[in-house]
Amino acid sequence: KDYTTQIRDFNVPVKNSEDIYYISKLGLMQQVEVAHKGDVSTTVVREINHVITPGKWMTKVGFESKGNRTFW
Repeated sequence: KDYTTQIRDFNVPVKNSEDIYYISKLGLMQQVEVAHKGDVSTTVVREINHVITPGKWMTKVGFESKGNRTFW
């Protein structure tokens, strides 16, 4: 049986100005390529959530539409 891995989201640690530059280029509804265990697929960014605490900045990038937030 052929199984396909679908990535729902991932977390990106933001550690320096280069990370800030690249994460700032990411936009909702942007198509991106996601690589996981040798498989590469194209998906659409549906969510970008930043969690900033003292000494730590994480960005969650989500690819699933949720409830009534489905986009065409």
